[in-house]
Order: sequence, then C-alpha cells, then structure tokens
Amino acid sequence: PTERCHDNDDDDHDDDDESSVDPHVHAQFVQFDEEKTTRFVQNCKANNCTVQGALTAAHMICLINEKKKGQADENQVMNIVPCNMRGDIGLSNDDLVCGSAALIWPQVAHADQSVWSVASEASRLLHEAKRDKYGMKWWIKLNNMVETQPYSIMSSSMGVVDLGEAELKRIRVLDARFMGSTYATQRDKAGTMTHAFTRAGRFNYDWSFTVPALSVKLGEKFGDNLQLILYYYWSWS
Repeated sequence: PTERCHDNDDDDHDDDDESSVDPHVHAQFVQFDEEKTTRFVQNCKANNCTVQGALTAAHMICLINEKKKGQADENQVMNIVPCNMRGDIGLSNDDLVCGSAALIWPQVAHADQSVWSVASEASRLLHEAKRDKYGMKWWIKLNNMVETQPYSIMSSSMGVVDLGEAELKRIRVLDARFMGSTYATQRDKAGTMTHAFTRAGRFNYDWSFTVPALSVKLGEKFGDNLQLILYYYWSWS
C-alpha cells in the first residue's frame, strides 16, 4: 500500500492491563461513499479479483505484519470464508435455516508479491474450494475434532444487501451495520472476523475481535492497518 502498515510492538499486551475485563467483542465500523465504492469494485475487476479476494488479502497482510512481522520471504496463512452449502446437498434456501460452513485454504504470500497479486490468488483459491465442496469437508473435520491451524483469519463479503426499503412505509433506513465474532469466551482464545456488504451503493465493513484475548490497542492497530489497505484498493490507479 501507499503507507506502511503499523509495526507490531512486543509489549502490546503488557501496555493494556485488561486481565480483569469481562470477555466481550470490540468492533470498528467503516463505510465508503458511493464514489469510493464504485472505484473499489472497478479496481477489483481490473486486477482479476473479487471483493472477497481483496478482503482476504488485506487480512493476510495485516496478520503477517502482526504475527510474523513480514520478515520471511514466504508466509502461510489459513484463510476462512463462510459459504452457503445448501446447493451442495440439493437443498434450497427455504429448506434449511442454518446451512453455512467454512471454506478453509492455506495460502502463501511471497515478499515480492503485490497486494493485487495476493488478492487475485485468494479469489482463485476460494473458487476452487467452492467447486470442490470444501464446506462439507469442513463439517467432517469439525465432527472429527480436527482444529484449524494457527494464524487463521475469517472474513466474509456478503455482496449487495437489499433491506426491501422500497416496501417500507413510515420507516426510513439511515444506516445498517452487521457484526459477528467469537464462538467462545475463553480469555486465551482470540476470535476475529470481518464482515462486509454493499447497501445503497456504499461499501460497509466491520472488523471485530475479542477482548481480553486481544488487547484493545492491538485490535485497533490491526483495524487501522486494514483500513490502510482498503484505502489502497479504491485509490489505486
């Protein structure tokens, strides 16, 4: 990106004494205006990637910067994207209320790769995982207690969201936000998620994380780096 990600400080957890804080989810919300949203989507298409691929790549870079400090020539990250798997077993959306599973794939980012190259590869690997019905395989692994590898990230681009506002009477929707995060509340289990969607021509996303597994300082710095990369996406020319 045009600006360097903020470096990791080894004493992030020491600076924030949050040992007595009850476990909770902390989140940052960001919204692009219509012009930035249009440029973001156009730039993704020009670089052969989806919005989901761009979001995944941004997370990969932030995680490498934070956990591995980007010092290695190759850095592997486990990417996680929730998907609708109803079609894999012949069900429609009306047949099953809960029908999602994770697509999980390892991806290596090389030091000489561009941001767009990482995003394009993420898009390709995601489509391959969807084609191979990896969501069903994820459930099999989960039932057999196979845990995901460390340094994993979850992000979800839900596409264009329509709240049916044209049918609403006497109600005007001024803003819409979505947040989801941790599956557990253990103090030593850090849960992080990013959810994104486009509504009324505006791209929205939230970055959420668990406290005290991650300190507020550490989580907010990760979120700031994520914003830098997303800024690069729409401003690229």
